[in-house]
Amino acid sequence: MIEQVMGGFAKEMPKTSEYNDKYEFTGETKIIKINGETHTLYRIRATKDIVDESGKVIARKGDLGGFIEKEDNLDYSSNAWVSEGAMVFDNARVDGNALVYGSAMIFDNAHVSGFSRIFGNAWVHGNAQVNGDAKIFDNAHVSGDAQVLGNARVVDNAQVYGNAKVFGNAYISGFASVFGNAQVYGNAWVHGNAQVYDNAQIEGNAKVYDNAKVFGNAYISGFASVFGNAQVYAFAVVANNAKVYDDAQVFGFASVFGNAQVYGNARVYNIAWIYDDAQIFGNAHIFGNAHIFGNAQVFDNAWVFDNAQIFGNAHIFGYARIGGNAKVYDNAQVYGDAQVFGFASVFDNAQVYGIAQVYGNAQVHGNAQVFGDTQVYNIDVTEKSVKEKDVKEAERH
Repeated sequence: MIEQVMGGFAKEMPKTSEYNDKYEFTGETKIIKINGETHTLYRIRATKDIVDESGKVIARKGDLGGFIEKEDNLDYSSNAWVSEGAMVFDNARVDGNALVYGSAMIFDNAHVSGFSRIFGNAWVHGNAQVNGDAKIFDNAHVSGDAQVLGNARVVDNAQVYGNAKVFGNAYISGFASVFGNAQVYGNAWVHGNAQVYDNAQIEGNAKVYDNAKVFGNAYISGFASVFGNAQVYAFAVVANNAKVYDDAQVFGFASVFGNAQVYGNARVYNIAWIYDDAQIFGNAHIFGNAHIFGNAQVFDNAWVFDNAQIFGNAHIFGYARIGGNAKVYDNAQVYGDAQVFGFASVFDNAQVYGIAQVYGNAQVHGNAQVFGDTQVYNIDVTEKSVKEKDVKEAERH
């Protein structure tokens, strides 16, 4: 935290090397107190034209630069430059073809190099490293042992810290935070108030935004999006064009991919898979080794678990429970407080509802309806309604 900045003029200048023909110190100073320590910084002046490796003129001989505390802060053998009101001090170093300008501050043990650009009111401090063609600007902060490399951008009020690494064409903006051992790379975007931390990885063209959190060892890739108040954590994967949003949570070793969507207050966990164009929403829970795919939808307070599979255009809703090795597919619907478990199958246009139970090796299909408090097991039900309390096991010939 900056406590005080005062300007003035000094009679004595910091020592410079006899080999430094790049810049000189002027008498103009700034005295800055930050984190309880006082530093005297000196404005510099170019003593020759400074041209970067691309041939671009960075400063002309005689141009005033920014403020540094000592010669070690700005490499005199490179094309790096500090200009305008920018400040570099403590053990920080700027070299390569890097530029620091505006009101930016580089301090502690930070290292800025390559063709990177730090400007606006940005801060780079701690042991942070900024390299490549990276840009840090606006009010962004990069600190700790963080690295921002390649063509990455950290802008607005975003923060990157801890051991986090942002590289490739990644873009961190808004009030977003990337920290811990997190990595954001490729063309990924993290913005809004989003947080990415622990060992999480965001890559490809993935986006994490709004108030979303991605943490643990979670992995977001492809064109996937995590937004709203959604959380993806533990070892969960969200990939391809999948979306997780609202207050939904995906965790454990669960995977959401394809064009699947998980939203509302839905929960997907354990080693469950949601893929294709499937949708999970409301207060639905998908867990165990369950697979939901095709155009299937699971919503309201329904649960699908164990090794159950829901696919095709099937709908599971209400307080329905699908477990065991059960399958519900085609245009079938299971709803109300109905239960389907064991090795049972419900398919075609069949409906199971009320407090009905279908289990064992039962099959309900065609246009059959099973409802009320009916129990169906080890029997084939098709093309009719079944509402008796118990349907006995059919004799098989």
